[in-house]
Amino acid sequence: MHKMILKLGLVTSILFFSCAYAEPNQQQSAGEMVSELTHSVLVKLHAEQANFERHPELLKSFTIKYILPYIDTAKMARYVTGRNWKNATKAQQKAFTHAFTEMLLNSYSSALLKYHIKSMKVVKVEGRKKTRQSITTEVIQESGDKLKVVYRAYQNKKTHKWMLYDVSFEGISLLVNYRKSFTSEIDKKGFDQVIQELEAKNDTP
Repeated sequence: MHKMILKLGLVTSILFFSCAYAEPNQQQSAGEMVSELTHSVLVKLHAEQANFERHPELLKSFTIKYILPYIDTAKMARYVTGRNWKNATKAQQKAFTHAFTEMLLNSYSSALLKYHIKSMKVVKVEGRKKTRQSITTEVIQESGDKLKVVYRAYQNKKTHKWMLYDVSFEGISLLVNYRKSFTSEIDKKGFDQVIQELEAKNDTP
């Protein structure tokens, strides 16, 4: 499971980097955006790989600046806590969302240092609504391994930016797995304890 999460984190990060370079008026569809931007972003990542490996803190800063604005972490946080979200106080919701966001950033940053992507291409885009799409991609690692990754995105009505909120690898949804884990933990320990443990984990180097 840990290996799968790392791979999911990596390919999600690559796509998030792609989104970060898109202007709202360029985002005709999530698929077109990914196709047009992935190549240039991969070139940049390859060029900075050695520097990021020497200075991991730079990678996280880069992630916060260019990736975070295109991840709907609030939507993700609400989903992974399930029914517990409505019963939580606003302070608990805010604290969990912050801790959950930090966890995602740490996971993506760590994954980028562990795997090497050669190329990514969009092979299929589906969606009943124009503003909600599932984007199937083929990711090829430098080792030659191929990964089928499916992203879920929606277009923000106000900004017209595509926001990503889930990714599936080998048919396993990252969001669904987080939901199973967090709802179980909250049911057993309570919201405050889960938040404290998540914050402590985020602070661990």
